[in-house]
Amino acid sequence: GYEARYNGAKIVAVSPDFNSSCMHADLYFKIRPGTDTALALGAAKILIDEKLIDAPYVKEQTDLPLLVVRDSKRFLRESDLKAGGKEDVFYLWDGKQQKAVAAPGSMGAEQRTIALQNVDPALTGSFKVTLADGKAVEVTTVFEMLRGELAQYPLERVAEITGLPAHEIQAFARELGTRKPAMIIHGAGVNHWFHNDLINRSLILLVALTGNVGMNGGGFNHYVG
Repeated sequence: GYEARYNGAKIVAVSPDFNSSCMHADLYFKIRPGTDTALALGAAKILIDEKLIDAPYVKEQTDLPLLVVRDSKRFLRESDLKAGGKEDVFYLWDGKQQKAVAAPGSMGAEQRTIALQNVDPALTGSFKVTLADGKAVEVTTVFEMLRGELAQYPLERVAEITGLPAHEIQAFARELGTRKPAMIIHGAGVNHWFHNDLINRSLILLVALTGNVGMNGGGFNHYVG
């Protein structure tokens, strides 16, 4: 921690108690126990609303641009669009061609790479596609559905749930979106709650949105076995 701060890092400690780690942090969040998910989702909403996400990373390295059929909430698959199509080939909406195209790197794809070659996936919007049976359906992106979920976590509500100052939550999210690399490290505390897997997913979402996975000094880590 000291070496990181010497090199310009800023440390944010999130804990209900002011412990021996927190005393060395630049910012201490005395969070209400069990509300880490609300903090993470509130921060994610700010990152998206203020366009602080790493869009190229999100488009290539996450499932957020994949298309979902609005009615069924299932991923759009090749089997939906073509007779005899594969169940494990998924789709993106290509902004260049203005049509649904197979996502590179799908399990059933012949192309064994997720690299986006001459494809610019849309992250937002709703689109119409025609299924194999001739029926037209509306599709949208996982990212768009995520935005809908995050609408439940405006800054004021997150502050109320977590017991943290709204302006500090906002400052935290903005710094997370503008300082690279960024790393999230958590201990056993959050994993003592029911649905801790979902708490972890909300934290992973933050480093995924900001493109902080797969780089030195970044990522999502825990220090308990």
